[in-house]
Amino acid sequence: MNFKDKVKGLIFGQAIGDALGLGAEFMSKEEVIYHYPNKLNNYNQIIQDKHRSRWKKGAWTDDTDQFLCILDSILENKEVVLSDIAKRFYAWFKGTPMGIGRTTYSVLSVPQYTLYPTKAAELVWKMKRGNVASNGSLMRNSIVGAWNFNNMGYTLKALSAGIWAYFNSNSFSDGLLKIINEGGDADTNGCIAGSILGTKFGFSSIPIHWIDGLNGKELLEEKVNLLLDILKLRFNK
Repeated sequence: MNFKDKVKGLIFGQAIGDALGLGAEFMSKEEVIYHYPNKLNNYNQIIQDKHRSRWKKGAWTDDTDQFLCILDSILENKEVVLSDIAKRFYAWFKGTPMGIGRTTYSVLSVPQYTLYPTKAAELVWKMKRGNVASNGSLMRNSIVGAWNFNNMGYTLKALSAGIWAYFNSNSFSDGLLKIINEGGDADTNGCIAGSILGTKFGFSSIPIHWIDGLNGKELLEEKVNLLLDILKLRFNK
């Protein structure tokens, strides 16, 4: 497996895990079994209830939207610039951020967030008396691991929601399906597991029907190629 296969696997794995995981988001394990007696394994199976019908089948959610804010910033600046990422988050927030989490909403709503994003996050954390452990920082940050490719394995393993999948799967699809069919915050768990498994097994391991059925695959392909050009120069790959 080469460098390109790993990076492309990370990006597509993130989006596919998100889009497929949406089908089981907010469900208990029992509800997942009820709605998907043969297990959720394709976008076309996703039930069209009030929550899920807001997205086209095969579309990713706010999790990957925020991931792409970071990726776009890296592509433009050729480095991680927190102030620019904050501005991109805010621009997305002022649009139509479907599925945005409560903690993310609270932080982005703080006055002058774009000037002081770190302080805004700290303020929300203090206001909630430290009683907040949202998974947004995990779901959107795997791309930073690609930017620090030489330490990529270590960075991704540190994303704890995906550790089980990393060590207990024989393939990309095996690991991802085990995670999302547990229900809960399945789209976010799918993002995290998908990015880790995509890096471990590579883009070439991802089932073709998941790639073909993904809304926005052409956009991701374009961004992958731009990132690879930058990373080749950065790491002389």
